[in-house]
Amino acid sequence: MGRDSSARSQLSKSAMSPSSAMSVATDKNATCAPYGIALPSELVKTVTVKFPVDKEQRCGIEVSPSKMIVLKVEKKGAGVKKIEFGDVIQAMNGESMWNGSKPNVKKFASAFKKLSAKGATCEITVLRPVKALPADTKRLPEDQREEGCSYKLAVVYRIGKRPLELGIVLAFNKIYVMPTAEFTCAGRCLEPGDAILDADGEPLTTLEDVADKIVGPLQEKGYVTLLVEQAEGPAQKSAVRLLLKSFKNRK
Repeated sequence: MGRDSSARSQLSKSAMSPSSAMSVATDKNATCAPYGIALPSELVKTVTVKFPVDKEQRCGIEVSPSKMIVLKVEKKGAGVKKIEFGDVIQAMNGESMWNGSKPNVKKFASAFKKLSAKGATCEITVLRPVKALPADTKRLPEDQREEGCSYKLAVVYRIGKRPLELGIVLAFNKIYVMPTAEFTCAGRCLEPGDAILDADGEPLTTLEDVADKIVGPLQEKGYVTLLVEQAEGPAQKSAVRLLLKSFKNRK
């Protein structure tokens, strides 16, 4: 890969201040508003996970009291391999953890404490907004795809008050993702080395485009689809690793 102009931008908490959004209570189909934001039904899946709980073991998740969103997952918690950041708790062992349109976090905590007191299998149903969709040829024709790369539509959401934390660099006329922090909106769907080609079909060619075409729409409608190019071949992966390393060394 040759030399090219580059820059770095960090979009953090300041770019993700909370704004008004549709609540679950005002939406007839709650599965379309897992973050209090109206989402297309194809972006939301209902998932039921099962996992064993040892006696006195913690579930190991931090849940938002207002929307029952999983904000953090502890590595030693019982649900670490099954529950994900961004999941929205719906039910445990067949019993709803909501009072109508309002979550009951105390009920969830109490029910899990009783279960862990004796040790048992836990079954939790969550709403899980999809992280990625296939990149169809309308978004990117086959003749514009590079050999040794794969393509997808990453979906980034406004998740409560969690920061976006999208670290990016511009190189070789593409915007690359730098290592992202855990439990952030960007970190949920993007990986270091991803090249973001467009946002909701609008090409990204400058760092300023990211603020205009990602942060703005994310505040307005609550989610943005990003056309992402990922290196798959050995040569392509090596080139991306060297690129990320070169920017890391410039700090």
